[in-house]
Amino acid sequence: MNNRMLLTGLVTVLATAAATTAAHADRKMLVLIDASGSMDITRTDGTTRFAAAKTRAKSQIAAQLAIDATTTFSVYTFSDVASTPQTAGFVAAGAATTTIDGLDLFTVGGGVTPLAGSLCAAIRLSSTLNKRCALKKL
Repeated sequence: MNNRMLLTGLVTVLATAAATTAAHADRKMLVLIDASGSMDITRTDGTTRFAAAKTRAKSQIAAQLAIDATTTFSVYTFSDVASTPQTAGFVAAGAATTTIDGLDLFTVGGGVTPLAGSLCAAIRLSSTLNKRCALKKL
């Protein structure tokens, strides 16, 4: 799969992990979902890029729970010039997944893709939590 295909369902996940030996007691994952106008494009499988991004985000939440069931999640969407929190801070996986299921591109998105600004905001959030930050591109 080429980079262009990876970008069509862009979900960037910023995972933060405690740098201690406390067995990841404070593991948190920040999920950023692209809600820009291009995410309305229909893919060859008939789904929109936005629908694919939501599916991918939920699968990453499930994968993280398999590693550490105590992980909490914060969901943000980004489009135009802003990133918007969709959860009130870090929440349990069920609440994050429900939030993602309820996202509608036409109420949360539009405009251009401010990926760099959104990642910077996510890193600032991570640094306020005093955690080590690891960036993962899906």
